[in-house]
Amino acid sequence: MKILPISPATKGKMMGSTFAFRFPFINLYVLAAYTPKDADIKIIDERIDEINFDEACDLVGITVMTPVARRAYQIADEFRKKGVKVVMGGMPVGE
Repeated sequence: MKILPISPATKGKMMGSTFAFRFPFINLYVLAAYTPKDADIKIIDERIDEINFDEACDLVGITVMTPVARRAYQIADEFRKKGVKVVMGGMPVGE
C-alpha cells in the first residue's frame, strides 16, 4: 500500500498577516511512525515539495488547519478525481 501524507501550503493571508509556521508540523511523521512497516509512505510538505497528482497511490492523508483548508480541499479534489481515497484531519481543540 502506498500512502501520501500531505501538508498543504498557502500564500494567502489570514487576519491581516501572512500565515506561516517556521517549523514543520510533526503530526505526519508521528502517523508515519505508527503505520505498518510494509506500507510505502512518502510525506509531502507542499512548502518544499511539489505535489505530483499523477503519482500512483492508494491513500492520501491531508493535515488541515483553517488557513490552509481551501488548498487542502483542492488537493483532495484532484486525488478523488483519480479515484484515490482521501482522509483529512487536523489538530484537536479543547478537551
